[in-house]
Amino acid sequence: MRLEIYVAHAYANCEEALLIAERARGIAGLEVAVIDLDTPGQHVPPACRRCADVPAQWQDRVTGEPQTRGVPR
Repeated sequence: MRLEIYVAHAYANCEEALLIAERARGIAGLEVAVIDLDTPGQHVPPACRRCADVPAQWQDRVTGEPQTRGVPR
């Protein structure tokens, strides 16, 4: 099984994605690839765009501030 994680520094959760990738590398039978979209020539394949472009939003229960993942602010 292969897990591809796409990262770019414009995304607020880039560091978190790299941490998840590092942890996932410890799963037996899982191949982990990190694709850095800041590298020239890298892109999100058309079949994955619908997943990469969907934002996740929620409200922080402590601060009440809106939080987002998946779309640069």
